[in-house]
Amino acid sequence: MSHMIRYLSIPATLFVVFCNIASPITAESPLSFNRDVRPILSKHCFQCHGPDEQARTTDMRLDTREGLFDQELSPVTPGDPEASEIFLRITNPDPDLAMPPVDATTSITEAERKIIRRWIAQGASWQNHWSFVMLARTGPQEQFHAEQSCPVSAGQKRLDASS
Repeated sequence: MSHMIRYLSIPATLFVVFCNIASPITAESPLSFNRDVRPILSKHCFQCHGPDEQARTTDMRLDTREGLFDQELSPVTPGDPEASEIFLRITNPDPDLAMPPVDATTSITEAERKIIRRWIAQGASWQNHWSFVMLARTGPQEQFHAEQSCPVSAGQKRLDASS
C-alpha cells in the first residue's frame, strides 16, 4: 500500500505545481491582448468587424491595430474606458446601440466586459497575432545531465532504493 501512495504522490505533486503555474488572471496582473482580449473580440466582434471582407458589415475593423486605434473615430481610447466607443457599446443597455447586436449568435459576458475595461484602463497595449511575431533568439541551452540533482530523479531514486 505504501508503494502505491508513493507512486501516486508524484503525479499529485506535479498537478499541484501545474495548477500554481497556470493560475487565473488576478486583478493586479497586466492583461495580454493576445491571451485575454483577442479571443473575446474574435468570438463576439470579428464576424462583423473582422478580416473577412464578405462578412464584414461595416468599415470599422477590430482585428487590426489601425482599426482599434488609428481611425478618425477610433473605438479604443487607451487608458480611458469611458471614452472608448467599444466599451460604451458592450455596456450599453439600449438594444439599438449595444454590441454585439441583440440578434447576434453570441452575447458578451460580464467577465468579458471587465477584461475589456481593464485592458483599456491598463493602456490597451496591442500585440500582433502570435503567428506573425518573430521568435526571440536564445543562446545555447545548458544540457541537463542525469547525475545533476532533479526532484523527479531524486524521487525515483528513493523509490528504486526502497524496493
